[in-house]
Amino acid sequence: MWLHFDAKYKLSDFGLLQDIAGVDKDFSHQPVRDDLLKMHAYLGAIRRTVGSFVLFPGAGQANDPYRAYTELLPGLGAFSLRPLSGGPDTQALNAFLTDVLTHVASVATQERRHRYWEHQIFPAGSPAPVSLGREPIPGVPPADTTVLLGFVRMDEQRDWILRTGLYNMRADLARNGSVSVHSQETSTQLLVLYNTTEILGDWRLSGIMMTFNRAQMLGLGYPAPRGNAYVCVHLQDRIWDAAGTGLDYARVRGLAEAIVQPFGSPAVTSWAALTD
Repeated sequence: MWLHFDAKYKLSDFGLLQDIAGVDKDFSHQPVRDDLLKMHAYLGAIRRTVGSFVLFPGAGQANDPYRAYTELLPGLGAFSLRPLSGGPDTQALNAFLTDVLTHVASVATQERRHRYWEHQIFPAGSPAPVSLGREPIPGVPPADTTVLLGFVRMDEQRDWILRTGLYNMRADLARNGSVSVHSQETSTQLLVLYNTTEILGDWRLSGIMMTFNRAQMLGLGYPAPRGNAYVCVHLQDRIWDAAGTGLDYARVRGLAEAIVQPFGSPAVTSWAALTD
C-alpha cells in the first residue's frame, strides 16, 4: 500500500515570498485548491494508493486530513511543514504517521478488508473476463452467484423434479456423492440440471431445504429410491429453458467432474465460472 506526500513550496502562493522578499501582501497559509485536486488524481490513478497528501509551508495545521469513509485511510489532505529557523513544526505529521502505523497493524479495519477483497476481485495478471449480458439474480455479480450443478440420471427423475419442484441429493453417509444438511450444496442460489448428453435447464432456488427418508420419497412418487436418506432443495422459478441458458454442456460437465468425484455428484460453482 502507498502513501504519497507531494511537497508544494511556491513563493508566489505562500508567505515565503513575504518572508524572503519583504513583499507587503496578505498571503494565505492554506494549501492551494489545485494541489489538493492533484491528490485526488494520485489516489484514484496509482494502484494500491490509500492516501495522498500535500506538504505546504502553512502556519500550523488547520484541518484534519479528509477521510473517504470513517477510518484514517483511504484519505487525502495537507500538512503544514513550514521551514523555520528553529526547525519545522512536524508535530501534526508525526502524529499522523504514528496513527497510520497503528492502522496498518490492525487486522480488523475496513480498509484492510477492502484491500483483501480488491486482491480477490482484481488479481495481478488475470485475464479480462468475458462480457456477460445476463445476471440470473438481479444486482448480484455472476462471480458471487452460487450454482449447484445437479446431475439427472434418468428421464423419470427429470419428470419427478419438474412435477414436485424438488431436486434430490443423497444423504446416506455411506454412499458416494452424499451431502449433509449443512453442506454448501444445500444453500446455493441457482440450480443447473444436466444429464449425460445435454443441459436440461436452470432455476432459481428458494433457499428451502428438506430431508426425506426412503418411505417419504416413495410417497412423493420418486422412482425407485436406492438410498435411505435424501436432502432436497426447492426450485423457485425457471430462469431459462434448456435452449436459452447460454451455457455450454461440455463446460458444465467438465466443471462438475473437476470439482467432485464420482461423476454425477452434486457440485457447487459460480455463474461466472460457467459462463467465463
